[in-house]
Amino acid sequence: MSRPLFTLGFALLIACSPAARALQPGKLDARLAVETFDAAWRLVDESPYAVRARGIDWDAVARRHRPAAARARNKGELRQSIQAMLDEIGESHFNLIPADAVDIAHSGKLEPVLSGFRDSGLVAGMVEGELAVLQVAPGSPAAAQGIQPGWRIERINGRAMAHALAAIAELEPKARRTAQMYFESAIASQLETSAQARKLKLELRDAQNRTQIREVVPAPAAGERVNIPLLPPALFHLHQQRLALADGSCLGLIRFNLWAPALNQAFPKALAEVRDCKAIAIDLRGNPGGVIGTAMGVGGYLVNEPTPLGYFSAGGASARLPALPRRVSDDGKPLTPYSGKLAILLDGRSASTSEVFASGLQQAGRATIIGTPSAGMALPSLMNTLPNGDRLLYAVADLTAPNGQRLEGIGITPDIFAPNTFETLHAGQDATLRALQQWLQADTAPTQETP
Repeated sequence: MSRPLFTLGFALLIACSPAARALQPGKLDARLAVETFDAAWRLVDESPYAVRARGIDWDAVARRHRPAAARARNKGELRQSIQAMLDEIGESHFNLIPADAVDIAHSGKLEPVLSGFRDSGLVAGMVEGELAVLQVAPGSPAAAQGIQPGWRIERINGRAMAHALAAIAELEPKARRTAQMYFESAIASQLETSAQARKLKLELRDAQNRTQIREVVPAPAAGERVNIPLLPPALFHLHQQRLALADGSCLGLIRFNLWAPALNQAFPKALAEVRDCKAIAIDLRGNPGGVIGTAMGVGGYLVNEPTPLGYFSAGGASARLPALPRRVSDDGKPLTPYSGKLAILLDGRSASTSEVFASGLQQAGRATIIGTPSAGMALPSLMNTLPNGDRLLYAVADLTAPNGQRLEGIGITPDIFAPNTFETLHAGQDATLRALQQWLQADTAPTQETP
């Protein structure tokens, strides 16, 4: 049963939702098609988002599109009829997610692990419309198998990625973006910190376009087990490092995978380790969200005056989401927020709380955003499984950026666009980190903290 995700971290739900009742390729039962359409219509009709109150004749919308669902000859035509109905709302956060895009993590061929989380050391994502290896952790099981960034992933445990990619490609641009984000998150749950797989059999294609078969046995994963309200148990991890620059100075890099309560203690410690560097970058690539309160807390270490991160509204009420300057540490010592140069790194899997945090600091002029556009999924929402196995994603409230604009369906546009390509990955380069260093070298503004 789905529930409102008021923590804005709904993307992780795909890691624990039940396997869908999928249709056979090319076949469609007319009765099931109508049942699926009606279920989608009813879920939206009952949502607190209240489409009728927004001037939409929802009954008339059903009359226009239900006949097309009844006539649908295949899954693609049924999906088109449902998405056409949703598109009449005029909001981007009403989308149909093909089952193939989210069920990758629930293949029946995966053997359950009785306890603990395991990690293959792989980070994967979309590159030029294909699923590819983005990063391989040094010393990881994937590294031991010789897997390299830029290799295309064609099959995982015998399951072809082509079906999901084709289903996503058929969608309209806005719906495609949302489905792609869920697909990438499903892949992440299987490859990065999967509690499901004892062994991963991967079929890949290398830089020379040769097929490579690798079997990866995930190792016990490092990190702190956390329980975030309304989300499944997960591992939280934070890493900070000092990247040496050509002028002898350093760039501080802080990366964490979730906005978890553990961040309240971990972030100030990490910040203290790198705040003497020329600049600091917070890497939110792949971070799907979490508890919104932690974003306000982290923001307090980075601003010298109250800074709104956004505004939340539901049921006629609204609330400001502020980052308040942190002046005292947890142990009662005086504290000065970091005032030096700040960058935030984003990609298409940066969602929810990550977007709220980045947007607020970007609009306040406090941070430069580098990477690719974020997911555009910053609303409290529900995701329900429809009778045919597809998922319906629909909003139940609203959230706006400090300037009044909605992030939903739009995401954050980086100040510096730096997408990975197969060329950069095969060359062993991280396009976003390269752009980060170029930004720091080109920017002649003062780089030291103010006293």
